[in-house]
Amino acid sequence: MNQVTVQFLSAAAWTRRAAATGALCLLLAQPVLHAQNSSQTSPQDPLITTPASRQVQTLMSAGKDKEAYDAAKSQVAVSPNSAEAHYMLGSAASTMAQKASMFSALGYAKELKAAFIKAAELDPKHVAARSALVQFHLAAPGIAGGDKAQIPVLLTQIKALDPAAGLRLEGNLKLSQKDFSGAEKLYLQALDANPKDVNTVEVLASLYFKDKRFPEATKLIDSALLAQPESPMLQYQRAKLSALNGDQLEPALVILDKLIAMKPAPARISIGGAYWRRGQILERLNRLPEAIASMEKAVALEASSKEMKADLARLRKVKG
Repeated sequence: MNQVTVQFLSAAAWTRRAAATGALCLLLAQPVLHAQNSSQTSPQDPLITTPASRQVQTLMSAGKDKEAYDAAKSQVAVSPNSAEAHYMLGSAASTMAQKASMFSALGYAKELKAAFIKAAELDPKHVAARSALVQFHLAAPGIAGGDKAQIPVLLTQIKALDPAAGLRLEGNLKLSQKDFSGAEKLYLQALDANPKDVNTVEVLASLYFKDKRFPEATKLIDSALLAQPESPMLQYQRAKLSALNGDQLEPALVILDKLIAMKPAPARISIGGAYWRRGQILERLNRLPEAIASMEKAVALEASSKEMKADLARLRKVKG
């Protein structure tokens, strides 16, 4: 859902283009959220420490963007000096920007930038807020507040706090320049620095998916799952791989059903996306009516997704 080589036509075109290409790098201001005491956290992964933050996370995962945004605004009003509250607002505003009209998108873009800046000011060690700002300045045009001159300053701060996160973000910069081999090298270096960095596994897997390098993706994800078998994001990446290459379809279906049923919804995993991948797997299993039903749920949750709508229309045509 994020774009790194964006030519600005309008704020809406920018945010929608950003929303359509998540296979290439981390989401624009993508929330990286984990439950308190999670064993999967690292310095760039802020802990969710309050019920209010958990509510925002759950709403975002369920595709209830406006409700998540309103809840995040309320959280900041109650806790104006909380870095976590401002980070959640920036995350919620980013999801609103991706689906907004041209003028509304500009407003949300400026709001998310301000929220992440405030989170970074309130917490000098908040790597995620700084990482989100790098992604913002990388993707956003000047009219929306983007300023690429800020990226080196932010990267220096991030590297001092978390070298792996710094390497991953440098990889994103290479990606923005269409230097795919350079990006891959930096992502691999980031994994050497922190083998348990799920965020780097996710973005590197997406790069492999884009190029249909499924053997490399399989090795990457399966190795990561050996170290962190309970990671919802890694499980989702494994199921996504199955949907794309037709491997291990039945186990992937079990994984997706488990993720969809989780309460609260797993952080940073789109439930609409899970239904979409589920539909693709069911189609491969020749279970067409179930595939269509799953795709319908995906489209209901992700109404702006052209890919999901196209898949649903194609399946309906096949069924006749």
